[in-house]
Amino acid sequence: MKFKDFSPKQIVFGLWEVLKRFPLTSVVCLVGTILSIVMIHAEEPSKYLNYLLTFVLAAPLSVAWILFMEGVGWHKKNKWFWVSNCILIGFLVAYYFTLPNSYPELSNDIAYLRHFLLVLSSVLAVVFAPFVHQHDHQIIKQFWEYVRRLVFSTLITGLWTGGLIIGLSSALETIDLLFDLSINRDRFSELAILIFGLFSTIFFLNRLAKPNDHSDKEILYPKEVRLFSQFVLVPLVSIYFLILYIYTTKILLTGEWPQGRLAYIILGFSLVGIVTYFALYPLRKEVAWIKHSGTVLWVAMVPQGFMLLWSLWFRISEYGFTENRYFVLVYGLWLLGVSLYFLISKTKDLRLIPASLFVLVILTSIGPWGASSVAIQSQLQRFKNIMTQNQRFSNGQCLFSETSVSDKDFTEIREVLNFLQKRDSLKLVQNCLDIELDLVSLEKYERVGYLMTNGLKLTSSLKTSSQKNISIIRPNYDEKISAVIDGFQYYLEFDSQKEKIFEVEDKIISLKLNWQQPAIEIYVNNSWLGDVSLSEIIDKKNAGELNADVYPTVVAESDKFKVQAIVTYLYGHLATEAIDYTNCRALIFLTIK
Repeated sequence: MKFKDFSPKQIVFGLWEVLKRFPLTSVVCLVGTILSIVMIHAEEPSKYLNYLLTFVLAAPLSVAWILFMEGVGWHKKNKWFWVSNCILIGFLVAYYFTLPNSYPELSNDIAYLRHFLLVLSSVLAVVFAPFVHQHDHQIIKQFWEYVRRLVFSTLITGLWTGGLIIGLSSALETIDLLFDLSINRDRFSELAILIFGLFSTIFFLNRLAKPNDHSDKEILYPKEVRLFSQFVLVPLVSIYFLILYIYTTKILLTGEWPQGRLAYIILGFSLVGIVTYFALYPLRKEVAWIKHSGTVLWVAMVPQGFMLLWSLWFRISEYGFTENRYFVLVYGLWLLGVSLYFLISKTKDLRLIPASLFVLVILTSIGPWGASSVAIQSQLQRFKNIMTQNQRFSNGQCLFSETSVSDKDFTEIREVLNFLQKRDSLKLVQNCLDIELDLVSLEKYERVGYLMTNGLKLTSSLKTSSQKNISIIRPNYDEKISAVIDGFQYYLEFDSQKEKIFEVEDKIISLKLNWQQPAIEIYVNNSWLGDVSLSEIIDKKNAGELNADVYPTVVAESDKFKVQAIVTYLYGHLATEAIDYTNCRALIFLTIK
């Protein structure tokens, strides 16, 4: 049933059909939507993030699970239906407990990457799950029709969702403007979440075909798909083909390899080529040139796959693996394998494309062979190699040397350490030291510099390439606030890299960080009121005269205002000969005279 007739009866019937077919998905989307709205108003939304991430994974995974059971023939009266659902719920609960305990304090790129890969694998499973156990000669055509309808339903759902969000938000904005209602901006976010979380889910699932919808029907090739494939995709692939091979010829003649550009060109060519092959697949037995063009396409893919791997190897051999290089390598190997399959196989089963990608995405997200594990170990080995070349590493331990490393090596070591820091893996380098360093108590931006200076004892001959960070140690300041807030009109929390605006009573107060002074500038109703200079704090910090147990305080007064600022955080780095101050946090107590 489709929502062609938007009568209340038809809408209720469609909603009931979705609830009956996808009960777990419906509950997940409802709870996830409510949770997202709660997070908008929560003082600490990060504490709900793990729940939301679990629901985001549960939505496509539960859909794929239902489609798989429908394809296998497990109905609600079958015991395996309920057993498999219990297994799915158990997996989701277990997954929740594998997520990091705190965000954003723990900046764990590995967890985010793994989550993305698992969600991607669940989406891929939706594509082929209904056809896993079906093997008759018509199944490939039925699969093609199912994917066509799946893509079409996704596009239609996206158009409806985008249209509703833009239209209703514009209507709400117009009402606010005309009637001066001062509608809270959170209402717009809530509206978007409700439409995306509930409407789009129900609309999409209602249009999602069942595995047996096409088993007894003649598969008709849509005219629109034929025209788009023949007059858009085929010419596009041909142009890509010519450009790519001319570019490859240029590389072979000149011997100058591009800096990573070739891999992305080949990725684009292969993606458009596979989509074109998929779109024209039903016509391969009816139109001779389409059958031959498919063979030519896969033949062209093979040398390009080798070129991709070759160009990638130059980067890996010099700079080691990163997650991006790892994925490009896996994709290149997959592209070669798929190309050879469609050249050799007589069946040419389209299900192999999403199914093989599903397996690869799962494998690359877990285990010591996964993307993050391989990248971390590769970068750690790169660090050891650079240190060994500078006689600073032997028998698994870092060694001290009074000679400075080259500017190039210094920069590369810092890049490696920054890479490991983002993945919470600096402990691997700490294990190579003969001294204990407490990095956990430091701010994240301080850890790499502290490790290089105090742990690795590294210096560079190029002064401007090193960083000089300015930071203020933060003690407990609750008592200090209560002591001073009574003597001022306004209490403002400034935490910004550029500007922060406060609407207080009938005034608009703006606080701006002036990097050149450095100072916090105060504006009232867009008129300059005065400055809070930070120079004295910085001078004391540089001279080592700053008390680490007490927040530094700045007091300023004029005939227009009186201000007291407690500076809790100030960060800068040495870009040239001067320090650029890029972020500041301060508690501002202000009285306007």
